[in-house]
Formats: sequence, C-alpha cells, structure tokens
Amino acid sequence: MYNWISSGDGRHFAESLSEFNLLREQIEEINKNLNRIYNLCLIYDSKEHKGTMKSTHEIRERYEDLGILLPEEECEYKAGAHLQMFAALLIADKAQSGKELSELEKKVLNDMKEKIEQQNVLTEATKIIKTKK
Repeated sequence: MYNWISSGDGRHFAESLSEFNLLREQIEEINKNLNRIYNLCLIYDSKEHKGTMKSTHEIRERYEDLGILLPEEECEYKAGAHLQMFAALLIADKAQSGKELSELEKKVLNDMKEKIEQQNVLTEATKIIKTKK
C-alpha cells in the first residue's frame, strides 16, 4: 500500500478528496475507488515495476491476463472469493516451481479445485437446460 500512497497517483487521489465538502462524500469516493486502489497497490508492489506509467500498463496487462485484478467498473462480486483465487494462484505458482507445499496450502488448492469443478458442472447443466427449452 505504501507504494501507491507515496506515488503521484496516490497523492493526486488524496488531493481530489478535498473537492468534497463532507466526510461522508469523501468516504463514498474512496469506496467507489477501492478496487482501482487495490489493483494499483498490487501493480506498484511488483518487483518489475520501474516507477513509470509504461511499466504500470505492462504489469496491469499481465495481471489482467492472469485474472488477479478486481473489476474496476461497478459490478457485483465477492472480494473474498477473489482473494481466495489470488491465494490459490500464488500457491499454484509455488508448486510449479517445485517448492513443497504446507498442508494448509494443499487444502487451499484442493478447495479451489472443488469450487472450479462445481462451477463447471453448473455451467454445463445450464447449457443443457437452455438447449432443451
């Protein structure tokens, strides 16, 4: 979070809050931008970030391809589910690099696998129901 707060983007966002007269309005603006802020915290914390806008865009594209960024437009989502998926991705990356996993890490991966399998079954069932109508 420090990397974003100390960035020009973080500073400009903080300065923009002075446009709102009421604390309630400032809090609403912060809440409206939490996903963007979260994403930028991840991006700016990347070891490959060079402190440039170009670097930000390159890392954003890579993270978008990995599916680890929160949606920034208004939509319904479960942040907890996103964080679980992110944790599973990090654990899977650790496993692929040949490192031993703890029992908890194995459980997280297994839980995520089961959720994905359940989602696949629901998706297929929905397709079958739609074709029969």
